[in-house]
Amino acid sequence: MLPLYKVFSLVVRVFARPLIARTKQIHLSKASKGKNTRIKLFFVKLGNFYHKWDQRIDSKFMGIEKKTSDFFFKPLNDEAALEKGVEFFYEILIYTILIGLPLYELNRQSVENDKKSKQNNDKMKNLEISIEELKTILSEDHQQLEKQINFNNSLQEQFEQFSTKVVGKIDNLWREIDFSLQSLHTEYENIRQENGRLTQEVQKLKQA
Repeated sequence: MLPLYKVFSLVVRVFARPLIARTKQIHLSKASKGKNTRIKLFFVKLGNFYHKWDQRIDSKFMGIEKKTSDFFFKPLNDEAALEKGVEFFYEILIYTILIGLPLYELNRQSVENDKKSKQNNDKMKNLEISIEELKTILSEDHQQLEKQINFNNSLQEQFEQFSTKVVGKIDNLWREIDFSLQSLHTEYENIRQENGRLTQEVQKLKQA
């Protein structure tokens, strides 16, 4: 972990050195003129803290015991502590920006993904509701269709029964008409024959 920290710190220092050098120069010039004494005191304390913390990390990394490393932790003079404090402050600021921006972007993407996920879930729920409504409508239509089919089948059966009865009655009526015609034809023949016989008798009577 310590080597990674050192590498990351070195990379940040290299890329941030122009900004740190410029801001450090401004603060040092103001401090040398006696301006912003509170800020100067803050940077001095911060520089000593950073120096002590950095030396402690180095001692642990190199395996040096605390008793033999006491000389590492002696406070710096004000000028060196001020310079180190300004450098440490802006390093922390840059660290915060470098880490904060990706975290902010990750958080923003997470919020957007959650929002999209919620929208997709809402769409899925609405789609499921629409599908259920469609199923209900289709089921009702299917029932209506079955009723209509049953009704049509019933009408067809009734029509077939009625047609059978009508055809039967028509056949009977034709038979009766045919029988009546045959009877009339027979009677006509009988009358014609009777008329012929009477005509012959009349002629005989005339000749007598």
